[in-house]
Amino acid sequence: MSVVGSFMTLTPTFVLGDLDRNLTIDFDDFLLFAQAFNTTRDAAYDAVSDFDSSGSIDFSDFLGGASVFGQSFTKSKVTNEEVSPISL
Repeated sequence: MSVVGSFMTLTPTFVLGDLDRNLTIDFDDFLLFAQAFNTTRDAAYDAVSDFDSSGSIDFSDFLGGASVFGQSFTKSKVTNEEVSPISL
């Protein structure tokens, strides 16, 4: 018997609002968001900060980040539901 191929399933560890990807939404994430605020797909635009995927980083994205501010996660708590953009 020989193994022809194999694959690995990766679980994302990104949580909405956790821009520095340390699984805690804190002031460091807010500072990263502030750098991208009020941009629209230009050089300063950062798609990770565009929480509602509208193409611009605006007040609705700020509200999305504010709704999760202060939360911490462990890798075992991160699910596909949590990494999806929120509805505003």
